[in-house]
Amino acid sequence: MQPFRYCAEWILARPQDVIVERFIGWRRAGKRRLFQPFAILRMGEYRIAVDGKSAVWDLIDAVQPNMPKRIVNQGMKGEFVYEQTFAQDLQDFIHESKIHILAFRCAHAYMPEPNTTDMFDGYTQVSVKAQTKPKTILTAPKSWGESICLYLPMRIYGVGIKWLPSLVVGDYPRLVIAQSLSESKAFDMETDVLISSIVLGSGEGGDYRPHATVKRTEPAEIISSIAQTHYELCDKGYDPIGASILWRNDRTGMLFREVDEIEHNRTSRLFFLPPIKN
Repeated sequence: MQPFRYCAEWILARPQDVIVERFIGWRRAGKRRLFQPFAILRMGEYRIAVDGKSAVWDLIDAVQPNMPKRIVNQGMKGEFVYEQTFAQDLQDFIHESKIHILAFRCAHAYMPEPNTTDMFDGYTQVSVKAQTKPKTILTAPKSWGESICLYLPMRIYGVGIKWLPSLVVGDYPRLVIAQSLSESKAFDMETDVLISSIVLGSGEGGDYRPHATVKRTEPAEIISSIAQTHYELCDKGYDPIGASILWRNDRTGMLFREVDEIEHNRTSRLFFLPPIKN
């Protein structure tokens, strides 16, 4: 499954799909140098800046727990550059990881890249979470396109963020999302499942949801609802449409129901409202 954005705040990718485009350990500060690591990651259409020592270590700890900090910091400082650059080391850390999914919590960023005159326009890492796949009894049929089981976040009023076992099916950028409310941490279809759909805007464009989220409780109706939603998503002309900077401004901290409503309302304005007569 290609890396994808979720609720305008998270980007989810398999480790093998993450490319380290750039890494620096030192930044120029007048006549001095400061040890402040900075990396740019690319995954699919998305670019993420990992800014600062703490953020870089959050990433390393997620993909390779218990790495020796002193030696790794020496590598970041370029002390082993005669062997290979730390950008390649970081790439190896990510690709050799035994986790299944990286979930980056992000915010939009437009900032100078250290030690250059270039401006970075993309996302910045707020936090990163490593995942292994949840268990599931459902094998998605090939007619649904690609599929993957993972945990997706849901921010709930008074509760905070819950990571729900989820099934994502479809061919990017059209995805059907099924989130299980099970407390077993498995996508078992023995409890309520929330089903929705997303069409992902290209690059930094806004996302929209042709289908408002529905709740299904029985295995047969869960499967039929996923199948029907997937069919309608592929059958209609929901093409990714660009968005202004006002649309894609940071929505960090919004509740799931708020993002769901915003993205569904945008779909209604773009596709469902009747044309205005002159």
